[in-house]
Amino acid sequence: MLVRYISQGMAYWHPGDLFYTHCSPDIRDYPYDKQVCRLEFVAWGYNSNEIKSKPLLENTITDLYVKNGAWELIDTKVFVQKYEEMKFEVLNVELHIKRRPTFFLFTMILPIAAMGVLNLFVFFLPPESGERVGYSITLLLAICVFLTIASDNLPKVSYPEVSLLCIKLLIDMIISSFAMLFTIVGLRFYNKDQSSRVPLCISSVTRCILCFRCRKTKKKKFYVKDENRGEVPHNQIEINPPRINQEDNQTLMSMPQNL
Repeated sequence: MLVRYISQGMAYWHPGDLFYTHCSPDIRDYPYDKQVCRLEFVAWGYNSNEIKSKPLLENTITDLYVKNGAWELIDTKVFVQKYEEMKFEVLNVELHIKRRPTFFLFTMILPIAAMGVLNLFVFFLPPESGERVGYSITLLLAICVFLTIASDNLPKVSYPEVSLLCIKLLIDMIISSFAMLFTIVGLRFYNKDQSSRVPLCISSVTRCILCFRCRKTKKKKFYVKDENRGEVPHNQIEINPPRINQEDNQTLMSMPQNL
């Protein structure tokens, strides 16, 4: 490889090669994730006093860069990292890239959101139609298929974080499982013979709920309409005891005086 030296003691070396490398991805925001890939170049066997690395530019030259359909190049950085204890320098080239999410938006994000909404409409189907269980099973299988597709496309890593898309699919699968379970239990009670006895566990739970609601319920006040005072609570009405007239041997009921 040709090395050019100038009178100031500088040596210029312009290597060219095709490097295949990989970086540890952060898939938390997939498919709206951004990645930082770093390439490290070290003059192995030479310390920092023998060879000093100094980049000519702070960014890489992207004149020959070809756009990619899956990734977008946002920024580049070139810098030198020094290790004083080990006395060597590392030339770092950072590539900041962002995933293009349009394809995943129409093939994964929108269908998953639609299934999450449709999952709640299972209870709107009439029990007589007999489609509740089939509807729940179909949605559950569809969510499992999308979870498999997402796990196949994502890197098998758990650090630094798991993808939020996988967590969303897992939550939808749990909700769909509970919806199917409640549908089966509800249809069982709906089609049960009316003369059969209610199970003890269900009756006990119902009694506990009713007792709890009775404690929370406030006593209602009843009002009596009076010409002078308007509407008066029933517990504030005073009724005088009956008075007996011994002369006429008649019993007279005195009207309430203080309302």
